[in-house]
This record gives sequence, C-alpha cells and structure tokens, in this order.
Amino acid sequence: MKLRQIKRVLHNPDAIFKFILTGNKNEVRKTVQIKEYRKKMSDACNISDKLLQQNHSISDIIETISRQIGITKYPVAWYCLVRKNKPKIIVETGTSMGWSSFMILSAISRNNIGHLYSFDLNDSENVKNYGGVGYLVSDILKENWTLTIGDTKEKLEPVLKKLNQIDMFIHDSEHSYETMMYEYSIAWKHLKKSGILGSDDINHSNAFQEFIKLHNEEIENLVEFEEIERSTDTMFKRPSVGYFFKKS
Repeated sequence: MKLRQIKRVLHNPDAIFKFILTGNKNEVRKTVQIKEYRKKMSDACNISDKLLQQNHSISDIIETISRQIGITKYPVAWYCLVRKNKPKIIVETGTSMGWSSFMILSAISRNNIGHLYSFDLNDSENVKNYGGVGYLVSDILKENWTLTIGDTKEKLEPVLKKLNQIDMFIHDSEHSYETMMYEYSIAWKHLKKSGILGSDDINHSNAFQEFIKLHNEEIENLVEFEEIERSTDTMFKRPSVGYFFKKS
C-alpha cells in the first residue's frame, strides 16, 4: 500500500478489523471507501441543516454543498426536500449503491417521521462486488427502509396500490423514455396533492418535459438544475435533475 492509503486504513478501525479478518487488501479498500462516502454524505446533511435553518433556498444549498464537498447534487436536493416537507411515504426507483437512499433515510431519521420504499434490478456487477444494492446505507438507517429487487414494470404498481397514497416519488432507474414515462404516470396516480415528484437524468429522454406538458395545470414550483462535472461526462451527456410539486 502507498503511504496515503496506509494512513486512510489506520484511521479506520473497520478497515483494520477487515484486514485482520480477511488479509484481503481489496476488502480493506472497499471498507475505507464506504466509510469515506458515508462521512461525506453525513457532512452534506449537517451543512444542509444549518443552511435550511438560515432560510437558504434549496437551490442555493445544492450549489454550496457541491462546491464545498464535491458531492453529486441530486441526493442533496432529495435530502433538503425531505427535511423541509417531512413526507411520510417516499418511493424511489434505481437505488444502485445508495447515495440517494442514504441521504433520504438520514432526513427521515432526523425528521423522526417517514419510510422509504426503494426499487432496483440489482444487475450491476460493481454494486454486487461491494455488497449489493444500497451498500452505502448504514444499518442504523435501515429500520425505515423497504427495498424491493426487481423490474419496476412488474414491482412498482403493486406496491403503490398497497400504499394507496404517497408523499414523494423519485425516478432514477432506467432512463429510457418508456420507463421514465411509465414510472411518472403510475406514481402520479398515487401522489397526494402537494406531493413531490423528482427525477434524475431528465435530459436523457423527452419523458420529463412531455409529462410536464401533459399535467401543466396540476404542477407548480418546477426546479431544474445541471449536475456537477463527472468522469462519465465524456461517455454520456451531463445529467440534469428536476422536481416539482403537485398542486393542492
């Protein structure tokens, strides 16, 4: 290991325990990385709370934290929306490693109210290698979390029907037009008035803009923003994020 990597391990008791237990440097690296990611997200939560208390807008908070910490913007947006609006039932699709889930569940924990229902295919080999869908979510946050593995075209509607009414919906699964429009439409039927619909990667198809046109009279407080620069920007266009409220 390089000196910098050794220092990271020595400051992480979990990593030391993992190395003693397995002797596997890759497992140690994963443990260190997960703890650092969680620390970064917890810092983002703390800064968000302070700025919310000072009545900063969510848009300003997103930009401030992305500059200070370098964290992707969309989990910060969901965190602030949950902290500010205190939704009871939140549904998200496309959990992956769990950035959004961690932030949403942190907000739920601090609000002392709410439950998150998440959906994912669990088809990413990289995510599986790190421990599976939502591996960033710490055990202490999981008491307010229900994770469903499977295609949203099969799994989402039955859960929404069982819940009957939801307070917030977030799309971040497959970004095809068909999947995005399907998820928006089925969630909209169950989204209560004054509820929130949010979506990552709204510029990957025309679904988000078309959905807004279809429901223009029922929508208010639309917000859109571009994500921070990422290494994948050379392969894919830089994502944009959007959310709006259902008129009461």
